[in-house]
Amino acid sequence: MFNKKLSKKAHDLIDAQPKACWKNAILALLTLPDLAGCVYVEGWIISLIVIEHGWLEMPNGDIVDPTLIKGDAKYFPGVKYTAEQCEEAVSKGKTLPLVYEGNGFGGFRHVGYLTAHNLAFEHFLNNN
Repeated sequence: MFNKKLSKKAHDLIDAQPKACWKNAILALLTLPDLAGCVYVEGWIISLIVIEHGWLEMPNGDIVDPTLIKGDAKYFPGVKYTAEQCEEAVSKGKTLPLVYEGNGFGGFRHVGYLTAHNLAFEHFLNNN
């Protein structure tokens, strides 16, 4: 389920920027106490088209998206990272999305990310 209230709150508090989903999600996760226990997710969404995207997932499975706050996308999670893993990545200056590192072009050597990609495109093609 999409948590619209918390997505909007995170969006406003971090001054989320368009086309910066990965950065917005990690910044929200690492700075907002309301998001303690969430994981950072890199995957794919359908929002008119299929695109790579980053968002947060709460312990109960709800989605918090500080970038797309309307809640009108369909989410396909590929890789999940804890706050600790995100802190380490930020401290080491890693490039976003994190899945790209060591997983080949577009992160497609990561089975979860590739599966999310394929599921998103399959859903899009079968429903449009």
